[in-house]
Amino acid sequence: MCAFVAVHAGAGTHSHKTEDVCLKAVCKSKGDIIEAVKELENDFRTNCGFGSNLTFGGHVECEAAFASSEGHVFGAVGVVSRLRNPIEVAAMVAKEQSCIDKKFVLPTVLVGQGAEDWAQKRGIILCDPKSLISKRSQQQWREAREIVKDWEKETMDTVGAVSYENGGCNAACSSGGIILKAEGRLGHTTQIGGAIWADQRDSRSIAVALSGCGEYIAQTLLAKTLAETLFNWNCEDVILNKINHVFNAAFVHSPCLQTRNKKHILAGGLVLFVDRESRCAELVSFHNTTELTFAFFGNGNKMKYRSRSVSSDFIAHSFSLRDYINFS
Repeated sequence: MCAFVAVHAGAGTHSHKTEDVCLKAVCKSKGDIIEAVKELENDFRTNCGFGSNLTFGGHVECEAAFASSEGHVFGAVGVVSRLRNPIEVAAMVAKEQSCIDKKFVLPTVLVGQGAEDWAQKRGIILCDPKSLISKRSQQQWREAREIVKDWEKETMDTVGAVSYENGGCNAACSSGGIILKAEGRLGHTTQIGGAIWADQRDSRSIAVALSGCGEYIAQTLLAKTLAETLFNWNCEDVILNKINHVFNAAFVHSPCLQTRNKKHILAGGLVLFVDRESRCAELVSFHNTTELTFAFFGNGNKMKYRSRSVSSDFIAHSFSLRDYINFS
C-alpha cells in the first residue's frame, strides 16, 4: 500500500508561495511524514528549523512533536537551538517508548540542553545555533523590535503533517514559535493533544495537525478534541459541519478562553479521516486566520492549495482521498 502524506505551512499570512514548498516536501518524502517535515525545516520560507522566528533576545528556540496510532506513542522536544531537524529527534523520543524494557518510565517531552544532549548520545550531530538563523528571520526580528505594535499580525505559523498507511496514521508538527517570544517559551507543539493527535479505533484512523495561538490550542486540547468527536461521527453527515461546530464550541467559545483577547483565538490545520469499513477517506483543511497553505500526495497523485479567508472568518475545505489511498 502506498503511503499518503499531507503537510501545511501554518495558519497565518504567507508572503511566499508556501503551497509550492509544501508540494515539494510531500513529493520528495515518498510518503514518509518525518522526511516531509524535515523538508519544511530545511526551507527558510517556513517557521521551523532553519529560518525560525527569533526570540526577543534574537535567538532560535525550536520545538517539534510526533504522534502515531501505532503503540499510541507521542514524543516532543522544545527550546532547542542546536538541532537542525527537531522533528527527527521528536520522532526518536516517541519511538523509544515502544521499547519492551519496562524498568523505567521513558520521557515523552525533552527540552533545552537536555534534549540536545539526549539526541547527541543517539548519533544526532548538533549544529551551531547561528546556522539556523536566516537573513529573512533576522530582518523580521529587527523590524519587530523597532515597531512591536506592527507585529500583532498573524505570525502563528507552526508547520504540520498527517499521514496514513496500512490502517495506521501519524501526525507531526515543527515550529520556531511566535516572533519575539519570551526565552524558554513552550507552545502547543509539546502539549500532547494540543497541536497533534493520531489514533486508530476499529476501522477508523484519524490524524490532526494544528497551527495557531499555541497557548490557547494547548489549553483546549484542540487536536484531541477534534479527533475524539470524529470517532463518533456518522459518515453520512457532512464532516465540515461537524468540524465547524467543534471548532466553535471547544475553541472559539471555550469557557477556558472567555477572558482572553478574542483576536488571538486563532487556529487552523489539517484533519485526516479514514474509515476502511465504509471506504470513506477525507482530508479537511480549516482555519479562522487569513491563510492556510498545504499540499498532499498519495498513489502518485498530488495537489497543492492556498486557502484564503478575507474577513478571517472560519473557512474549511474537504478533499476526497479515494484516488490517494488504497483500502485493500
